[in-house]
Amino acid sequence: MDGRVPAHLRVVRARDRRRPRDVGERGGWLNTRTLLAATLLVSACGAPDPGPWVEEDGFRWRELRPRGSGGFRPLDGSDLGVSFLYDVDEETRLRNRVLAEGQGVAIGDVDGDGLADLFFAGFGRASALYRNLGGWRFEEITPPALPLEDVLARGATLVDVDGDDDLDLVIAVHGGRNRIFLGDGAGGFSELEDAGLAGAWGSTTLTLADTDGDGDLDLYVANYKTRQVDDLYPPDVLDINHLQRGEDGNLVIPPDLAELYDEHYRVEFDGRFVRRFELGEPDEYYTGLGDGRFVPAAPVAPLARSRGNVSTPARGWGLAARFSDWDEDGDPDLYVANDFNSEDGIWINRGDGTFAPAPNEAVRTTSLSSMSVDVGDLDRDGDLDLLTTDMLARDAAERLVQTPSYEAVPERPGLTDTRIQVNRNAVQLNRGDGTFAEAAWELGLAASDWTWGALIMDADLDGWNDILVTTGHAWDQLHGDANARVAAIPGLPADRALRMFPPLAQPNVAFRGGEDGFTDVSESWRWGFEADISHGLAAGDLDRDGDLDVVVTRLGAPPVMYRNDAAAPRILLRLRGAAPNTRGIGARIRLEAPDGVPAQVREITAGGAYLSSSEPVASFAAPADGEMTIMVDWPDGRRTRLRDVVANREYAIDAGAAEPVAHGPATAAAAAGVHFVDISDRLGHRHVESPFDDRLRQPLLPHSLDRPGPGLSWIDVEDDGDADLVVGSGRGGSPVLIRNEGDGFAAPRALVPALAWDATAVLPHRSADGRVALLIGTSAYEAGSPAEAAVAPAVIAAPLGASAPAPPLIEAAGTSPGRLPAATGPLAQADIDGDGDLDLFVGGRVAPGAYPIAVDSRLLIHDGDALRADAERSLPFARLGLVSAALFTDYDLDGDPDLALAVEWGSVRLFRNDEGRFTDVSDALGLTRLTGRWNGLAAADFDEDGRPDLVATGWGANLDLPFAYSLIYGDMNRDGVVDLVEARMESGAWRPLRGRDVLAVPGGLSALLRVTYERFARVPLTDLIGGLDPERRLDANELRHTVWLNRRSGFESAPLAAVAQRAPAFGVAAGDLDGDGHEDLVLAQNFYAGRPGVPRYDAGRGLWLRGDGEGGFEPVTGSRSGIAVYGDARAVSLADHDRDGRVDVAFGVNGGETRLYRNVGATPGLRVALEGPPSNPRAIGARLRLEYANGTFGPAREVRSGEGYLARHESAQTLGVASPATLHVVWPNGEETSVSIPSGTLEVRVSPTGTGGSSGG
Repeated sequence: MDGRVPAHLRVVRARDRRRPRDVGERGGWLNTRTLLAATLLVSACGAPDPGPWVEEDGFRWRELRPRGSGGFRPLDGSDLGVSFLYDVDEETRLRNRVLAEGQGVAIGDVDGDGLADLFFAGFGRASALYRNLGGWRFEEITPPALPLEDVLARGATLVDVDGDDDLDLVIAVHGGRNRIFLGDGAGGFSELEDAGLAGAWGSTTLTLADTDGDGDLDLYVANYKTRQVDDLYPPDVLDINHLQRGEDGNLVIPPDLAELYDEHYRVEFDGRFVRRFELGEPDEYYTGLGDGRFVPAAPVAPLARSRGNVSTPARGWGLAARFSDWDEDGDPDLYVANDFNSEDGIWINRGDGTFAPAPNEAVRTTSLSSMSVDVGDLDRDGDLDLLTTDMLARDAAERLVQTPSYEAVPERPGLTDTRIQVNRNAVQLNRGDGTFAEAAWELGLAASDWTWGALIMDADLDGWNDILVTTGHAWDQLHGDANARVAAIPGLPADRALRMFPPLAQPNVAFRGGEDGFTDVSESWRWGFEADISHGLAAGDLDRDGDLDVVVTRLGAPPVMYRNDAAAPRILLRLRGAAPNTRGIGARIRLEAPDGVPAQVREITAGGAYLSSSEPVASFAAPADGEMTIMVDWPDGRRTRLRDVVANREYAIDAGAAEPVAHGPATAAAAAGVHFVDISDRLGHRHVESPFDDRLRQPLLPHSLDRPGPGLSWIDVEDDGDADLVVGSGRGGSPVLIRNEGDGFAAPRALVPALAWDATAVLPHRSADGRVALLIGTSAYEAGSPAEAAVAPAVIAAPLGASAPAPPLIEAAGTSPGRLPAATGPLAQADIDGDGDLDLFVGGRVAPGAYPIAVDSRLLIHDGDALRADAERSLPFARLGLVSAALFTDYDLDGDPDLALAVEWGSVRLFRNDEGRFTDVSDALGLTRLTGRWNGLAAADFDEDGRPDLVATGWGANLDLPFAYSLIYGDMNRDGVVDLVEARMESGAWRPLRGRDVLAVPGGLSALLRVTYERFARVPLTDLIGGLDPERRLDANELRHTVWLNRRSGFESAPLAAVAQRAPAFGVAAGDLDGDGHEDLVLAQNFYAGRPGVPRYDAGRGLWLRGDGEGGFEPVTGSRSGIAVYGDARAVSLADHDRDGRVDVAFGVNGGETRLYRNVGATPGLRVALEGPPSNPRAIGARLRLEYANGTFGPAREVRSGEGYLARHESAQTLGVASPATLHVVWPNGEETSVSIPSGTLEVRVSPTGTGGSSGG
């Protein structure tokens, strides 16, 4: 250090620099009464001044002396000397509604006295600068050199743009040139006339960072619109009916409106429907010169957006923008929050200050009307996550009154490389590899009312980031009844329409972060202390106690100062960077604590908050004792590591002592390589799924049921020892065989001609005379009528090789009279009657057009000649429910296969086999405690006690639904259609979960259109829908993926890890994926057949969960596993397809490419091929277990045919082997075989008489 104390770290208050003011002058001293009241108000919550600075090598520190009791203390700015008032009269707002959207505040030390000062952008009155006097007193010191009386200043940032160590002022101007004022370090400013900022747009939020790595700060300006088109033109001019179809079929815009449309609209026409989108104004991006001046950046992204082959300037509705290095490659990326369903700008820095749009796979879902954006580590994994805010109401009833202007609809099958927009907040959890999982519902952050500003900060200093938001609006333009009244008056002028909307004053909202997500603590923290209309917010340490206080701007009311009363130990950090970036903007700071406490990560930023800018400091929670380390990664790539950090200190670190550091891979996993390698291109297969709109016959379906597959089966069809892959198909396609040739795969071959139905599961079948066929489950869900569905076969047989198709292999009558036809779901095989051959369970999935009425499932018994339906044995499965998955497992170890089922709108069911007859023991075993919407089911010995445990997949926790709710069904309006209402019991009455318009769609409960939105939201459902009978309902109390451990007295349940709950899952497979001797899990995730407004759940991409041998599972990151299935995955199936002793994973994707991941990271295990009798050559039903030399056992493994979700795994088993062992096999007939496995053995074939050969490596 050169010994010169930088202006922003000086501690002597420069009172002599203040220009004296007379009482009564604008911004002058407070009157005595007000000053006394303010002094008394803050004395109770004030903290002692910090101690003196102590100089060290490369840094300095001083003691903090916090004193607080928790939460915030809201202080009216007018009581503290801040007389600024933001207000725009109603008539002005009605002429230009943008003027009601607020103004911002910037926090920073402008006079070098060590206290953070305040600048308020004047939007409707002159801007104002306030000096912090300490003790929560402020005085206005707006210098004459800030001539802003007639300037509509909306946003502001205090930042050093000329590198002289003083804070300068950058102002976003509405409808005029943006301005830069250079600070003199004493509170004075002078305008930089040749700053280089051009344009006269509706500028909102400013954000600065060194985007091109040249050491100075560059500038991005988010622009909204100076005036909306509705406020510019009368309704008759804007009538969309002026657009007509021309003689050539194309859309014609009248010549007199061509200029208007070129300036204000983007029009889409698909030949049937016209969609018109109003355009915002282009944003601005400038390269800094280091002396306060800027020049326009090259005309490339992020100012251009491609549509098809055309690149056009981005015309979004920018409300906020934020630079952040979320991909940790050393340069700042950019997120632009755009309103009005214009796409958010998500831009990745190429390293030179130019940007490329983030791939759609990286960010799958965003807010429709993004109003703010902030960045911070929300799940405490060390990565920076993204938050955008929207307008969804927190209260469930208020949400039912809202009517969004646009809702995304489900896309055609197979279309996955898209990004959708939803009417709510969006949280992008950073996976650490450049991609994000959207998890707002899971974290409790999807709704925060009409939200403008948002700050991510650790307000209570517990180590977890919290979120503070500002809310409210001059007009509640989402109010359904008000919108209906406006729509009822044709040609209503815009100002009159606005008058018809009620005002929307709302309390601000605080969310406290923690391990289980976020909790609304607004009341206990005294954050949402009154309903108002708040806009900008910024954070800074206004009282020098080390925690961050917050300033909020309001419409028609003085600003609120939220004094942070956090009581926990803390650390405050300031940086002194190399000029011209003297505040170290863009630096990433990491605080590492002892004893395995997760690190905390912060960035030093300039601007980016809605219209506002926080003080460039970082506040951390600190343990009261124990060694801590601060690591600063500076924007120029150097690093400072400060050890022996002590709690309750403020540190100021100078970049002069920083050392160069090499940038390696972004994560350790990237350096170590991935566990699975994608070899899907070797399969060359894509699933066929024909579009089908099942809402035409059942309009109130909560989601579509027409996309069940594909199923996947690994079957050695040629008896050559290699597992071949069979993939199911949708209606109009054919199931295919992809033959494994040892060194590759043959081209897919259709097993049967194109089917009229979906092909679900596929299993092998061998008859007594040696004929071999594949059994294909066929779902008639898309049948045109119940009669057509009733005669459709549940299962068909596809002969293999030279096997003749006759006599028939399956004899099963159609649907019995008086019973609903059941579309086939899962298939599972086992020798249930002990006669040596394999029988078949056929699960009834759903009755076409009658969801969710229970349907029958059946047993088909193999009598040597054919599979024949056994009515008597099938009685326990009559009207069982909606069976989505099935498997046979000997849960009680009595030697015969029991049957486990996953039921949608029911419990996981277990049927005990007693000499070929089944008894439902689910209740006795504790399985009926949890009712859910189960999708897939797997069984394995997860805790290695020799008993098979269960795991079932559901819909997870990242849903727009409560954890427990009901589905009420029936023909409620007597039109012959089964109606469906999702509801919850609240205060003794049934309340709807979906909005009025969702239920009142054509063919639905259209009588609700006569009910106001307010009444619909407040009145019990039983009073709204006459035919609704709550007794006809199905209940769910657990939607999460759940594991059940098999204890002697029953099953104990526990949900899988939170990461696993981020998306629905269908397929689930259990196997040892890393060769460590413990059973792992892999999930096939997502669901794309949703409903309008919630078209898909897409936060998954396939997940490996590593088992610990005790029943627990640890998620493996995608960057480490290598699995990345972004589409609508269904089945997942396991096989060691290349016989290298490692388990490979295949995924079936609805409408998409079949995926295969080769395992290259596992320790090679022991491959065991069992040789059973001719009637059961793969020994289905056998149980294997390794015993080690020390007397311990590995997990028991069962050989099955049919499990997971429409899946079959390879019959040969790959077991992790820790040391030389003995392999014990219990055969389906109860006989036992034990085989010694020498060290190094890779493969062994075992028959009931012993080993049939082995190979080693």
